[in-house]
Amino acid sequence: MSAAPKYIPQYTVSDYLGWDGDWELWSGIPIAMSPSPFGRHQAVASRVAYELRKAIVVEVLSDATRERDLTFKQELYRDHDVGSYLVLDPADKSIVMWLRGSDRQWLRSRPGSQITLRVCEDCERTLDCGNLFP
Repeated sequence: MSAAPKYIPQYTVSDYLGWDGDWELWSGIPIAMSPSPFGRHQAVASRVAYELRKAIVVEVLSDATRERDLTFKQELYRDHDVGSYLVLDPADKSIVMWLRGSDRQWLRSRPGSQITLRVCEDCERTLDCGNLFP
């Protein structure tokens, strides 16, 4: 194991809030994002936000962040006890839903035409998958 990780500065949400540009904070490490999404990526993200109207983890893949979104972020969500999340791919208009099994491992599923999400104990939202992609 390299000694380098212990020298990587750790930042807080307060630090993050003062930064200019497009950044995400992953376990205290700043990650520069590609320029703000536009086109299909932004259209998909907007449609999902409109459909949900509640906080839930949704990744909309782009060529620039695809590998990180499919690897590191899954570990990050596991470490922060996220129960489920969606991965939407505008390139092939696919949706993958990751759910936690009883052993806390991720289970992959491909939803049909609708997805019913339980956002909290008394709040469910059904998404029409056909409305998520332009």
